[in-house]
Amino acid sequence: MLLPSVILCAHQDNSSIPTVEEEMGLDNSTIIVTCIVVLVSTIAAVLFFTKKKSILSGSRGKHPITLVDEEVKYTLPLIKKIEVSHDTRRFLFQLPSENHVLGLPVGKHVYLSAKIDGKLVVRPYTPVSSDDDLGYVELMIKLCNRYIKIYKKYLFCCLLAWL
Repeated sequence: MLLPSVILCAHQDNSSIPTVEEEMGLDNSTIIVTCIVVLVSTIAAVLFFTKKKSILSGSRGKHPITLVDEEVKYTLPLIKKIEVSHDTRRFLFQLPSENHVLGLPVGKHVYLSAKIDGKLVVRPYTPVSSDDDLGYVELMIKLCNRYIKIYKKYLFCCLLAWL
């Protein structure tokens, strides 16, 4: 097995050996500017990711959260129903206080439940309100025709239409 060989040259005059800066064509001002750019970029990246983390956590640290335990059912009164179209409504439900937030991560859903004909019916809905909205949660729900009762799966929609 051959080992790589290293060639050493002895120079009498050290002034003829070029420095790294001279080989790359860098002067002191270029090196200083590069260091400043790297430092500013690092600080900006740290601030960006710190700010992004605080934005993602939203207002959860400042306000009480309604949905503390996912196993518990919370009763929220309906405060307003807004007609968006002939078969779509916005439902605003009141949270326990005006300072409460829902506490639901973005893209997750809540379950609405009701007893219909003696059976518990549960349907998932994703809120359209932000988790930063204080005191209420808003759901947009497409309702079925009020007169269709033959399909059991639409009974919950009919119940919401009658609210």
